[in-house]
Amino acid sequence: MQRELGHKRFANTEKYIQLEQVYFREEKRQYVVKEARTGEEIKRLLELGYELADQSEGVKYYRIPKEYSGTEEGNGGPEEI
Repeated sequence: MQRELGHKRFANTEKYIQLEQVYFREEKRQYVVKEARTGEEIKRLLELGYELADQSEGVKYYRIPKEYSGTEEGNGGPEEI
């Protein structure tokens, strides 16, 4: 891998390996999911750091990793607006 990335020092390659482990562990990550139907609900979730995960029949579903949400239940949401 070191050669493929063009690194002369393994220490540089090791940094990329560590970054990959942090950023691409999606399958292990747990999320808090909230739904939003109005512009105000969407704005509130985006301000709290939620990202759009899916949408269906006029409902948008937002998610945030539990480790960033501040609590097990999440960091606010439409029912708390």
